[in-house]
Amino acid sequence: MAIIRKTKNEPYSAEQMYRLVNDVEAYPEFLPWCGDTRISDITQTSMKAAIKMQKGPLDKWFSTQNTLEYGKRIQLNLLDGPFRKLHGDWQFEEINAHESKVKLVLEFEFGFGMIGILLEPIFNSIASTLVDSFSERARQIYLPFDHDK
Repeated sequence: MAIIRKTKNEPYSAEQMYRLVNDVEAYPEFLPWCGDTRISDITQTSMKAAIKMQKGPLDKWFSTQNTLEYGKRIQLNLLDGPFRKLHGDWQFEEINAHESKVKLVLEFEFGFGMIGILLEPIFNSIASTLVDSFSERARQIYLPFDHDK
């Protein structure tokens, strides 16, 4: 099983970073490997999300059940897809009103066989760049000194 751990301080509030990560419908706009998304069963504390990964030979949908703690945490657990296991934990910690720490722990394992052998390095590459991708998106959306959005 692969485990990715990333932590990064951001010049944006925890709530701002949480909103970016939780806006699954916007992923195709800025994640080059994301071909499409679908969300359903949305409540204040949970939602189901489906994402179509497209990168190289990878063209697969997966879906997760996401548990939401507004502004603080998003946990995701595999519902369906090419994984044997997929669990993610995004945490957003306030440093001060205009700065936060973003943490991601992502554990995944593909099934045995050729598909797993092909997909694991591609998904590893995708997963390793997720926090940086959201950092870049924050700069595009919020701008460096615009903390009121």
